[in-house]
Amino acid sequence: MHTTVNKEQFKSAMRDHANYTETALELLWDYYEELESDLGESIQFDPIAIRCEWWEHDAVEISVDYDKFVGADPCADAEDIHWCLTDYTTSLGPTEDNKVLFVGF
Repeated sequence: MHTTVNKEQFKSAMRDHANYTETALELLWDYYEELESDLGESIQFDPIAIRCEWWEHDAVEISVDYDKFVGADPCADAEDIHWCLTDYTTSLGPTEDNKVLFVGF
């Protein structure tokens, strides 16, 4: 049994399970829409699994917490941190307030 969710339903359900910014919700929606298209099949929507997989953190915190991986200047902005992260994980990009959305590792 499957239920199709639209963009607003997706964002609403994600807000119930996480404190993502509006930009992060848009990036996640676009990512999963494109993934479904590429796969040619539907993806089961599991907001809890998405929340566990995708992290949205401040760029400065990322540069400090992942210093040995990212190797970025602690003063780097979200765009710089996003590109550093792409060497290690999937990063969808900078969001609001100097944050970055990425798959935690």
